[in-house]
Amino acid sequence: MTQTVHCDYRYVIEKIANYLFVNVYLLCVGTTYRAVISDDIRTDIWAWRELYSNCQLFIGGDFNVSLDNNNNVYSSQALFVAM
Repeated sequence: MTQTVHCDYRYVIEKIANYLFVNVYLLCVGTTYRAVISDDIRTDIWAWRELYSNCQLFIGGDFNVSLDNNNNVYSSQALFVAM
């Protein structure tokens, strides 16, 4: 059974059996308040994760960063979300 847990402008969370799937679309470079909005999105997703702590979590989508760039704060934040 598939259940939509939460649907937001920047992310969607679906539950299938004991799995949570999060599809996220983070902001592009140059967006005003990018860091603040991204932090809010991460906080929201983590709150849902805690509500469904018995489920395995999978996160994918468009992080709008280069995950190869370890010197970029947004890259390390995106990797944190993905873990």
